[in-house]
Amino acid sequence: AGVNSFICNNLNSSEPKSVLIHRDANHPDNFSGGRELMIPPRLMQGLIPEALLDGYIFWQNEAVAPQARSDKGAELKKKMAVMHGYKRLIGYPLDSEDGEYVIVVEMIMNPLVEATRLPGRTVRVMRYSKAAFVASFERKKIIAAEIEQLGLLAQKKKRGVCSNQEDKKKKAAEFKVGDKVECDYE
Repeated sequence: AGVNSFICNNLNSSEPKSVLIHRDANHPDNFSGGRELMIPPRLMQGLIPEALLDGYIFWQNEAVAPQARSDKGAELKKKMAVMHGYKRLIGYPLDSEDGEYVIVVEMIMNPLVEATRLPGRTVRVMRYSKAAFVASFERKKIIAAEIEQLGLLAQKKKRGVCSNQEDKKKKAAEFKVGDKVECDYE
């Protein structure tokens, strides 16, 4: 089965064969901006050098495939991400005081390798200065907060038509967690 079957399928399946450890975006050591999933070193053996597995703990974030600069590249990357998966993991140093680098691992699943006609993957391992990585993350948080405060991004429209007559008359229905709502979808 190998690493590919576990790191790509097991963690996304409804019945994982391992304990899943998540940490929220507000955790002080989380520099991805979203919820992260810890990836045990045993699932990454053979994927990246053993020295990195010994010195870093890897967390998979909620990243989607990055956008390419050209139209052709963007379409290809979008197809690859949707059809075959894109994973982005951040390796945080185990010794948080001494660790001066952060490791980023990007994986793109390829449908078939031309030479072997077998499924494959492209793995890119990058090393960043921890101080620069944290500073960049803090700047992105400030920009995101400003965008949200100014209301520059439109909210997604809610789908469905509520069956309650009073709610139909309202332009935008607000629902809270735990509310019971009945809707007829078109």
